[in-house]
Amino acid sequence: MLQLLFSTAALAGALTAAPVADTAATFNIDKGHSELTFRIRHIMSRVSGTFGDWKGTITGNPATWAGGSTEIVIQTVSIDTRLEKRDTHLRSADFFDAATFPQITFRSTSVAVTGNEVTLTVT
Repeated sequence: MLQLLFSTAALAGALTAAPVADTAATFNIDKGHSELTFRIRHIMSRVSGTFGDWKGTITGNPATWAGGSTEIVIQTVSIDTRLEKRDTHLRSADFFDAATFPQITFRSTSVAVTGNEVTLTVT
């Protein structure tokens, strides 16, 4: 499970189309104002990284975002943990098997709006 947390003000800056009040629409996530990072536990430490090649959309009514949804599509080969040997291993059949599964897709399963924060839970 992955959770994405946005403030409604920051979310407006991360979308490539201007929202129209009270109208549901689909917006592209602006990668220039966004990042896709991860952190995992490995043995007794944590490993962080990013995926450089990805795209995403958010669909909903910007006035409330309740009932909205998101989809994130990641190019598996673009993983970067700042250690090429580890990245090569992660791309192998031992982990992502990027040759067979070139994309990872996350779609939201729930949306929660609290004040000016929007939390999208994706699987």
